[in-house]
Amino acid sequence: VIKGWMEQCRRQVENVFRYLKWRAGRAVDRHETVTPIQWREKKCVEIPNSLLREGTTSDERRQLEGIQREIELYSSLSDYFPKKKLSETAWKTLMNSETLKQRIDHIKFLRLNEIKAEKDMERKEKIKEERRKEQEEEETESSECRQSLFVTTGWRYRDRYERVVRALRSERGLPEPVPRLVIDCRFLPLLSPRGANLTAKQIQFLAIENRERSVPWPLTLASFDENNETLKRLKERNLSVLSASPDAKPDVSAKNLKDLFPPADCVYLSPDGEEEMEEVEDDKVYVIGGIVDRVAEHGISKKASKDAADGDGIKSVRLPIDRYVKWQSGARFLTLTAVMGILQEVHERGGKGEKAWEEAMKRYIPARNIRTV
Repeated sequence: VIKGWMEQCRRQVENVFRYLKWRAGRAVDRHETVTPIQWREKKCVEIPNSLLREGTTSDERRQLEGIQREIELYSSLSDYFPKKKLSETAWKTLMNSETLKQRIDHIKFLRLNEIKAEKDMERKEKIKEERRKEQEEEETESSECRQSLFVTTGWRYRDRYERVVRALRSERGLPEPVPRLVIDCRFLPLLSPRGANLTAKQIQFLAIENRERSVPWPLTLASFDENNETLKRLKERNLSVLSASPDAKPDVSAKNLKDLFPPADCVYLSPDGEEEMEEVEDDKVYVIGGIVDRVAEHGISKKASKDAADGDGIKSVRLPIDRYVKWQSGARFLTLTAVMGILQEVHERGGKGEKAWEEAMKRYIPARNIRTV
């Protein structure tokens, strides 16, 4: 213990000395911009025993030990490191990562999830406290409480009524005249762990938001082979909506897009589309590529969605963003939920027209990034 404490003190003294030396160099030469490494206490990273069983080959052991050394070294260089012990799933993801950068990105991703979980816990505690205060106020104001209860109950029965109406229409062969939405999942197995996780989470949000609409669009996940290890892992971790009851989850198929729907009925949305989109039609199948634009992916074309559409003989179009908005700041990309929201908003406003597109863009593109033309 004493030896470890002395080593930590020595490292801290060296850090201070190197930093002061760098500051002195900066005072003399402003071009001295490379900051010194600030070493931290190295964290012990254990390999799960389940990965070191008898069936593990010598090459796999060497790979695990090499990754272990990389991660331990990174832990002494950065504070952005998971507090919890790395799980077996995390280790498998690290083993499947092709480059050191992908492994470090995944370690950062795990820490980011921890931070989000901590913030969620704080938010839930805050909500509990607010609800407790509200309950105390309601107990002293019974008349307002009864009024609130009446309004809430009314909205609940209205929601049930709308669901019953939709069910009766469907049973009588009178479905709501809405387009179908397809997420092309062919890219998911090719993405880096970080890119795949981000994309899967967006698909989860998209499916939930669509389900909560008064008139949901039929939703299909194409090229989603549930026997694929990557997709199986994504489903378990990020796509809980696929385990919902049959009437509440999207259709899932391992088949390719062109094998599910006639190519002539499909419209593939791509920022590199041949034409600018004019209207949202009831009888069309609108396809969104399962890729998160903000993550640059090794081995995937920058025009992947356009290439996929061309390969399947499907028309590709781009949203008329340039016609209706002007980007002020921030990265120029849209989330999957934003693309779906724009399509559904335009459809509800008649399917076409400047007013419909302007209102849809205004609602689903963050105001801090754009200015209406």
